[in-house]
Amino acid sequence: MLDEPTSAMDSATEEFVTTNMLGRFQGKTVIIVAHRLQTVRDVDRILVIEDGKIIQDGTFTDLIESPGKFQELWEKQTHE
Repeated sequence: MLDEPTSAMDSATEEFVTTNMLGRFQGKTVIIVAHRLQTVRDVDRILVIEDGKIIQDGTFTDLIESPGKFQELWEKQTHE
């Protein structure tokens, strides 16, 4: 389980660490808690949790293309 593994990193370092981290854990189940959505861009499955309940579930592409909390958060993070 990784809790906010890239929260204190600049964007270039975050990309480097995320790419290497995902490669290292290939074939294993890893839970990543992240508020910076770029961190989970290349994972197999994303669960969006609000108030202790799963409100969305899918791939990054699925969630970006579907109206909902994930899309809303992505828009805020990428357009600030």
